[in-house]
Amino acid sequence: MNFPNLSCSAKISLVSVLVQTYHQEAYIKQCLNGILMQQGDFRMEVLLGVDSSEDATEAICRDYAAKYPNIIRLFVRDPADKVILFGQPIGRFNFCQNLLAAGGDYVAIVEGDDYWTDAYKLRKQVDFLQTNPDVNFCCTNRRVLKEGVLCVDENLNSVLKKVDNGPFEITEENFFSEYCVSTCTCMYRRSALDIQLVRDYPTAFKDIFLFYSLVRRGRGFLLPDVTTVYRIHSGGTWSMQTSLRKVRANAWTIKKMKTSWIGDSVLFQEKFKRTMKRFLQVAIKQGSVYDIFLRLSGECSRSANDASAIVLN
Repeated sequence: MNFPNLSCSAKISLVSVLVQTYHQEAYIKQCLNGILMQQGDFRMEVLLGVDSSEDATEAICRDYAAKYPNIIRLFVRDPADKVILFGQPIGRFNFCQNLLAAGGDYVAIVEGDDYWTDAYKLRKQVDFLQTNPDVNFCCTNRRVLKEGVLCVDENLNSVLKKVDNGPFEITEENFFSEYCVSTCTCMYRRSALDIQLVRDYPTAFKDIFLFYSLVRRGRGFLLPDVTTVYRIHSGGTWSMQTSLRKVRANAWTIKKMKTSWIGDSVLFQEKFKRTMKRFLQVAIKQGSVYDIFLRLSGECSRSANDASAIVLN
């Protein structure tokens, strides 16, 4: 496959594209091709973070990095650095290291099993952020591929209908109530990110932490353009999680957010209460209240003493 725009020598802006992948040999080529096909008057770097896999994912990524050495920066993560939260390894270290390594004026993120379908995705978002300097991030509409069936994203479509399919402004007031931030479609302004949050909360810093911190410092927008396919499949890292693990992971992140500067607003306090209520409801339903709350409180006290917090028992 040819990617004619890769010779672009424009000195305008550098766009960093962060890719996190693990056990995605069936999907990673489609993801990388969707990035490499991007057209626009900007320079681009791809930070390709690979959590060591037993399948062919790493080999495929090495091939792409060798073929496009001026574009792709390959990072093969050491398994010893993997974050283990509540007894289960997660990809947080890979994600945070990519965030810290990004050098672009603008940063886009996509997981290795999702892919971009619009060759002008990045150009549209760069243009939007350059035209609106008070906007910290923008995301787009997407389609959802669930077990091989492609369909519209009903949630995002319903949000866009409220503004006649025009750009929908994301504010602190509606961030949680009408959550429409999809990481695989987003681009943010790197100068707006409080990078210290990434360093201080390595076990909790994920998409909701990232974008809420950005909206606390400015505005965000959902654009109507369909640029991306979000894949839901049985092998997906999040899809494989039980409801108990999901609600526990969300409670952990929200609890850590509460201890940072972004957790001081009344709106966030209400979100915190709702999250913990949901956490309790699922715990009661599954008969794990004592176990979960004991472990959650224990993790908090232990990680507070360890800024790196790479491994939690």
